[in-house]
Amino acid sequence: MMAAMASLRRVGVLIPKAGTIVLGLLLILLVVGLGFVAIWQDGRALAAQQRLRRASSIVQTADSILLGLENIQTGQRGYLITGQLNYLEPYHRGSVSIDQRIQRLGRLLPATPSNTRLITNMRTLAAEKIAEIDQTIRVRTNRGFTAAANIVRTNVGEQLMNLLRAELSGIRNQYNRTAIYEHVLARRRTRMTKIIVSGFGVVLLVTLAGMYWRFVHDFRRNTEITDRLTHNANNDPLTDLPNRAMFMNWLTYGLAQAERINGKSAVLFLDLDGFKPVNDRLGHSAGDRVLCEVAQRFKHSSRTGDMIARIGGDEFAVFIPTVSNESDPAELAHRLIEAMRQPIVADGSVVYVGVSIGAAMYPRNGKTPESLIAAADQAMYRAKREGGRKLAFHNSALTDQITRETRLRGSLQKAMQAREFVFHYQPMLDAQSLKPVAVEALLRWRHPDLGLLVPAEFLPIAERTGFMRKLGPVLMQNAGEQMAAWRRQGIRLRLAFNLSPFQCSDQNLISVVESVLISSGLEPQNLDLEITESGLLQNDAQEILRNIRQMGVGLTLDDFGGGKSGLACLRRLMINRVKIDRQFIGGLPKSQQDIDLLAGLTDLTHRLGIQVTAGGVETRDQDVVVRRLGCDLVQGNLYASPGSADDCINLLHRWKAA
Repeated sequence: MMAAMASLRRVGVLIPKAGTIVLGLLLILLVVGLGFVAIWQDGRALAAQQRLRRASSIVQTADSILLGLENIQTGQRGYLITGQLNYLEPYHRGSVSIDQRIQRLGRLLPATPSNTRLITNMRTLAAEKIAEIDQTIRVRTNRGFTAAANIVRTNVGEQLMNLLRAELSGIRNQYNRTAIYEHVLARRRTRMTKIIVSGFGVVLLVTLAGMYWRFVHDFRRNTEITDRLTHNANNDPLTDLPNRAMFMNWLTYGLAQAERINGKSAVLFLDLDGFKPVNDRLGHSAGDRVLCEVAQRFKHSSRTGDMIARIGGDEFAVFIPTVSNESDPAELAHRLIEAMRQPIVADGSVVYVGVSIGAAMYPRNGKTPESLIAAADQAMYRAKREGGRKLAFHNSALTDQITRETRLRGSLQKAMQAREFVFHYQPMLDAQSLKPVAVEALLRWRHPDLGLLVPAEFLPIAERTGFMRKLGPVLMQNAGEQMAAWRRQGIRLRLAFNLSPFQCSDQNLISVVESVLISSGLEPQNLDLEITESGLLQNDAQEILRNIRQMGVGLTLDDFGGGKSGLACLRRLMINRVKIDRQFIGGLPKSQQDIDLLAGLTDLTHRLGIQVTAGGVETRDQDVVVRRLGCDLVQGNLYASPGSADDCINLLHRWKAA
């Protein structure tokens, strides 16, 4: 869902605002409208110019008709007076073209009935005038000047000319006025067209400029947003370091480059030491500030070309593209470790955070990004097991361990379904009577290929993968069922069951214990849960264990004396038993210091009302010492080795019979 919303936001930033779209559409419509107006106005101007040319042609034609008639009449008079033939040339030319000009005038005038009658009348008058001139020329030629002059004196020809002049002058004057009007109109419309075209150009220029600015603005904004989204997708939002995805891209490219040049590279995997208590004590906001400070120190300590990223939580990684040998990553790792030796101030509190670093070399420890990171991760865990705040290199033994752990990790679910997890039981004896009072259920994995595995080989894997959440309740239920079966056979002993550190902080532990008690029929005082000091440090572990103790179930602190738990913790949790750490038993009876320490621990716990179990007793001399010092229970191979349920019940029956 979040991915879909993020995608919609990315699309949204690429779409201009609605106001911008509307404004752009209005400008486009305005430009188109002005364009149509300009075309329409230009058409009107062209029509006016055409009408102007038509009116001018009509006026010119009328003038040519009048001029032709005047020339003919002038030639008539000249010939009449002088008798010279050269005066007849205008007549010969004009008599042929006058009718053609009148017909042309008819074609130019609008085709109306009045214009048709006008042209017909003009042709008739012109024909009569030509005929009168013809007659005058014939009389002058045949009968002389006097006879011809008598014809002219009748004024018929002059009347015809006057009529023609009147008709043509009317047409000429009308269309002369029309020509003037159309000329003014054409100029006005041409000027208007130029104004509209200029406005069209200005609006178009403004529109294009606005669209260009909007495009550039949106492009820059979208580029900035895209860059920001890309940065957020590739960088950790808290520390601004590259994230795991970006680091994997770097690593893939860097290893490809190293392969091409046959070079060497290195990966460092970093995990903070002591960071979890910062979150628990000061809160996550203070933890975030610590992480930001750590990131800055790592960045300042790294070299140019080193690629550092936050992988997740309090884990970081560094890719060194080019190294000559192990001294290069070791030098950088020691600088990073030294950078974390100075305290960090968060929310007014001074905290000390260290770093454990694992290193893996390319191509010796892996040739793919995944294999190199896994190798460096395993080396980092080895550094933590060796005390932390140090560098550990991956080696061949660690490679075998990774292969083995990978194989075991993939077999956990199948092993639980096939009931390959079994218990070996070892009795606990009363130190004075040496009679069995309890049995400890010791988990084993009967692996079909690797044989019988002890918890140290597979429980850490189950805890890291979260598989203990499913496996823990099943194991406790199986142990309870075994105790119920023994009780039906007359063997009533207390069950000592080991809890992993992960189970101590599991909120379902209380309900699991209640279910086991009900299904097995065990009384709460006959169930003893053995916990380690590391289990006490888990979140909510002390509250959960305190509630279980209030149910009447016993709590035994295993490996007491070898860790960091205080005596106040024993009282706060109402611990009723402790099991002395094996390191104090193994040195007996040769080490007087171990004897004194064991005596002090026994006396102190007895004063608190807590029983003491001496585990790992292997020799008679050790047995004598632990019993003499007042230990309440003893356990070890001297009395009975861990065995299967059948072996243990047979041993218990033999002890009972004896």
